[in-house]
Amino acid sequence: MSLNFDTNAWYQVNVTKFPGSSLLGTSLFQDGKTGAVFYQNTNTSAKGQSWQFYPYNSSVYLLRCKDGGPNGYLAAAAGKTDTDQSDVTGNTVPILANYNVTDDSMFWTVAPWGDGTYYFSNLANGSEWRLSVMDNKLMVMDSNTLPAQSGEHYTFTSLSTIGDSRYSTVNTYPTTSRTENAVAPTTTSTITATGDSTPSPSAGSSPSESSSGGLSTGAAAGIGVGVGLAVAILVAFLAIFFIRRRKNARTGPGPEQTNPVGDAKYQPAANGRFHEMGTTNTFPEMPTSARSQPHEVWTPPMELQGDSRR
Repeated sequence: MSLNFDTNAWYQVNVTKFPGSSLLGTSLFQDGKTGAVFYQNTNTSAKGQSWQFYPYNSSVYLLRCKDGGPNGYLAAAAGKTDTDQSDVTGNTVPILANYNVTDDSMFWTVAPWGDGTYYFSNLANGSEWRLSVMDNKLMVMDSNTLPAQSGEHYTFTSLSTIGDSRYSTVNTYPTTSRTENAVAPTTTSTITATGDSTPSPSAGSSPSESSSGGLSTGAAAGIGVGVGLAVAILVAFLAIFFIRRRKNARTGPGPEQTNPVGDAKYQPAANGRFHEMGTTNTFPEMPTSARSQPHEVWTPPMELQGDSRR
């Protein structure tokens, strides 16, 4: 069952076992990490008695009080061994804790008893352990639920508007184990505050997913730095690529040198006749004698000798 808590309203958590008493949370006085939770006489102006119910999904809430600040959440932890709470099985007590040092106990279910009152249990301890008041103003997580214990009954009273943007989102501890038990967050849930001691359901829209699981400022800044670095690396890579490309274009090899003689080939004449191309070799003249010998090629006529037998 989902209760219609207004995320922009402070509520008082009334202890029905002790009328005139209300749940109170302190500041995170222990090194800014944890604070105490107990009950005291109702005081509507006490910051520690002003609680915000922020829906994580349709059945799970995160609670923080004005005194604990936007990073202080209702949670549970092991109690000290020298207190009355240590006598209770489990010795688990409610605390206020910074989200960085808490666990699944920061996720609370608020369920009805059926008589107009409600009980609290958290995801770390399970539904069989309930938030209970003791007789000495202290509180404890108690597994004694049958029969119904009077110290486990609570009602709620709307006090005032929060009006502080720091309470418009929630931070959860840095682990994903909570998803094993928690129901998936709803995408919407606007809850209307009422002045009744027990808020009545009313139609409306539920908070957006970004409200219940928004990125913290540090995470958003880290993403921004990472994206900027990636862009810078890409620009540098492209600049180097184009500079090298221009340099190679300027210093590349010149036109190829060819040997016109070696490349010359015989080509047929247009009329189909072929001519030998002259050779590049030279041949010496045949050797001659050092002196020329003149030869007469003509002699004077001579009378032929007659026949002597006449």
